Amino acid sequence: MPFLLKRPGMMVTLRIPLRSCQGRASIAPERPLRALLLQVFYSIRSERMLMGQMEYNLLFRWFVGLNMDDQVWDASTFSQNRKRLLRSEVAQGFFDQVRRQAESAGLMSDEHFSVDVALIEASAGRGQAAIVVSDIAP
Repeated sequence: MPFLLKRPGMMVTLRIPLRSCQGRASIAPERPLRALLLQVFYSIRSERMLMGQMEYNLLFRWFVGLNMDDQVWDASTFSQNRKRLLRSEVAQGFFDQVRRQAESAGLMSDEHFSVDVALIEASAGRGQAAIVVSDIAP
């Protein structure tokens, strides 16, 4: 079954089988990816807060593909599935296709790179961090 994410002006299809025929019903891979996009778009600080938002926010439920009466995932279960999903070829293929679409639409630049440092996981302790600034010639 193909993985499909379709929104106005954007369509991503990956043909990678991810579902098992045995055991508990699996979560379609596009749902956690969509939830992660919401987390980034709305600057939600934790997966627990994201799951809380998905409990009552109908826009989030619609975007992820949950019905009003569907149960939202447990935050720890979502976290484990996120780790597994991001290590898979599906996530890499998804982001590769999004990058290609952004490049073809002229939305990317080689001149500069911007990042929200609040979203970068830091592991440096006090006094261990150093600021490095370098100019990169084209």
